[in-house]
Amino acid sequence: MRSCMQFRDQNVLEHGLAVADAFATLRAALEAGEAPEGWRIPAWLLDEPVRQDFLQRCAAPDTLYWYHRYHDCGKPLCRQVDAEGRSHYPGHAEVSARTWLDCGGAPEVGRLIGLDMAVHLATAEEMARLVELPEAHSLYLTALAEIHANAPMFGGFDSTSFKAKAKHLDRRGRQFLRR
Repeated sequence: MRSCMQFRDQNVLEHGLAVADAFATLRAALEAGEAPEGWRIPAWLLDEPVRQDFLQRCAAPDTLYWYHRYHDCGKPLCRQVDAEGRSHYPGHAEVSARTWLDCGGAPEVGRLIGLDMAVHLATAEEMARLVELPEAHSLYLTALAEIHANAPMFGGFDSTSFKAKAKHLDRRGRQFLRR
């Protein structure tokens, strides 16, 4: 993980630690009833019953920490470089889950790792099924923490890429409210 780069100045392990730190920041802010300073959090998530529901339905903190830290542990195993020299990691969530489990990792962490990209990529129809999973709230908050941890890679909070990802998460998050 240390030898596989997530971004030009960050390897995959550092990325996992950055997501774990971002999630801890998000969780602490939500527990205090506020958005983390400088973050773009959907307003609906700060509403008291919604905020409390998300916090209560999250997996245990130690489970989430191991998930966040190692969610991309399979990237070095599935890395492909295209003709322009860009790295791609096809099926990395599944490869990472398998790698975690093959190393003797906890099954509940492996399940979260395997579902890591679900919220990021979900269509409305897929999200309707995803919100029924017991891990859905943990996955949603993780996706929110991850785009904030990755903001420098996208070009910052004002970049088109970050805004598109934040808008997607807002739309998918509103599906929680309708369930």
